[in-house]
Amino acid sequence: MSEPIDGSSGSSEVQGEGDYDAARRYRDKLTDFVKRSDVEELARTAAPLSAREAREDALADERARGRSKGDDAADVGIMYPHKGSNAQVETDSEPEPKK
Repeated sequence: MSEPIDGSSGSSEVQGEGDYDAARRYRDKLTDFVKRSDVEELARTAAPLSAREAREDALADERARGRSKGDDAADVGIMYPHKGSNAQVETDSEPEPKK
């Protein structure tokens, strides 16, 4: 049921929600990297070289974490804070009469 993306008879196929072949290749390469690399040494090499660099890293991490919470465009509470998080979106239909 999959179709080639460009209409050719190539192997690139639309796979729905995700590209399972690409995910498998990524996992395989990541697993291979971790097996053949000294991950602890790489972590030490990537560590901040000064207190200033450590502070900059911590501030960048804090900004990124703060931005990631609630940034879902589907969450009406972001666009309309007075309506609260996960509020129902109003439609152009007639409101229901009050009883």
